[in-house]
Amino acid sequence: MVQEYLKGKQSFEFLANRYDICNRSQLRKWRNQYLAFGQKAFIKKKNRVYTVQMKLDVLHFMKTTGASLQETANHFQIPDYVLISTWKKKTTGRGCICTFETKGRPSLTHKPKKVKTKEMTREQQLE
Repeated sequence: MVQEYLKGKQSFEFLANRYDICNRSQLRKWRNQYLAFGQKAFIKKKNRVYTVQMKLDVLHFMKTTGASLQETANHFQIPDYVLISTWKKKTTGRGCICTFETKGRPSLTHKPKKVKTKEMTREQQLE
């Protein structure tokens, strides 16, 4: 689809209708990823986990250089600029991360099992 668009023969609207994609902005996002990373942009990768320090570095870069979300995502090879936008929303005016919760079900706390003592006969207790 992206290559069809880049050849200049089809518009975003035409391609969205042809491939039954209801959101044309998705096609624009794919085009930007293709232009930044080439074919590698569409290879399925394992989910990346970003450290808090990495998130702060990305936000600091964006603030100091004045780069847009898309430019920052391309610079740090982050596949979706919306991710940076969510990080930005989770920061306070002081620049610290308020909350970065982990996804999924919380781990269970392992409480030590209570060892039940066998009921002893009166004679055994006296020994």
